[in-house]
Parts: sequence; structure tokens; C-alpha cells
Amino acid sequence: MDHGVDVTVDGLHASDARLERLRRGQLTGSDGLGKTNSIEAGKFGVHAAKSRQGRAVGPNTLATMSEALEEGLKVQLDFDKVGKIGRAGHQVVPVVLQDADSGDVLFIGYANEEAYRETLARGSAVLYSTSREQIWHKGATSGDVLDLVEVAVNCEQNSLIYKVRKAGTGVCHTKDEAGQTRQTCYYRAVEDAETLRFT
Repeated sequence: MDHGVDVTVDGLHASDARLERLRRGQLTGSDGLGKTNSIEAGKFGVHAAKSRQGRAVGPNTLATMSEALEEGLKVQLDFDKVGKIGRAGHQVVPVVLQDADSGDVLFIGYANEEAYRETLARGSAVLYSTSREQIWHKGATSGDVLDLVEVAVNCEQNSLIYKVRKAGTGVCHTKDEAGQTRQTCYYRAVEDAETLRFT
């Protein structure tokens, strides 16, 4: 899934662009977080980083940052997501992926024209990752393919609904406490403006 959001872990703040450079192993030297950062490509580790307060920060991995966002109970909404997509020049429409039988929303993604046409040709969900800047066939590596039942378009023709059926064991790339793939990416609810709870 495309979870391009700003993340703060142990006093470090990483933006979408920084996380993408981190993934690609392109982030080295001083980048506004402090004196020096050293990235091990492939391991995604931040070593000997100094926070803005000047205190040393131990190894923080991209996985740790992602876990804080995906499993945490603190609200960290990315209100600039659409702005980032626009500034990057991605020509996409939002896609709601909905269980064709239950009506449950599974997740929201994006499709460019190629992903849209590939979805229709394959008969299963294909999306465009705005953070990785590439087409991805949902479930190609996990086995959690989403078979297409119907595509709906809104009145202004600027968003889609892919009505799908799960061909695998789950939907989300995250796992629950039992280690099972979650059935939807919406596994937390807002408790108040700052707090989430698991549903």
C-alpha cells in the first residue's frame, strides 16, 4: 500500500521524500536533521544521527518508523498527501477498494491510466504507487490478489471504486497480533483528535 506520510520516531522527523531517498539508499550527509547521517543501503538504518536537540539517536530503521505509524495509537494523519501527489506531478485518480460482498472498504489507492487499463485487462486490482512511482499488481508477491467484480466511477469522473473479492488470506500488508494478514487497512478507529484504538 502507499502509506506516504510524515513520520516522527525518537525525535527524528522524516518526510515522504526523505523516506523514499532512504529506501533507495540515496540519503547521506547533512540533511537538516543535524550534523551527519549515514545510511546503509539495503538495511535502511540511520546510524550516528543527531536530533535537532543534538542528542545521539540509536539505530532507527525504516521498519521502526513504519511500525510506529502502522501499529501506533497516536494520530499522525498526512493532510498533505494529495498535495504531495500534485507537486510530484503524478496523474492519478483515487481508487476505493471495496469488498463486493460485504461493502467493507479495504483500502484506498491510486490509479494512473496504465494501472486502470491493466486492472480491466487482468480482472484484478492493479494500482500506481505514488511513493515508489510504479505500477503494482495487488497480491503479486503476497498472494493476496483482489479479483475484480466491477469498476464504478463517480459523477465527476475523478475517482473510482474497484469492487473486488479476496483471492488470498487478507488485504493489508500489516499483520494482526496473531500474525495473520489483516482483512482491511482500516483496523483502527479514532478515539479523539489525538488517539486511535484498535477495532
